[in-house]
Amino acid sequence: MSVQDALILGAIQGLTEFLPISSSGHLVLAESFLKLPVQSLKGFDIATHVGTLFALLVYFWADFWIL
Repeated sequence: MSVQDALILGAIQGLTEFLPISSSGHLVLAESFLKLPVQSLKGFDIATHVGTLFALLVYFWADFWIL
């Protein structure tokens, strides 16, 4: 996978994560559209979801601390 492909998939993950649609499904569709090996990119998909989780934890850290 090229850096450009990774940036495209990361942008798709970031844009679709907070919409009431499947960000995982969109990643698979984009990987197929870019003619990438979908089955071998499951680790990358997990990494994008972990990145989203990390970003949310950083953004809402003060709220979590208050709770």
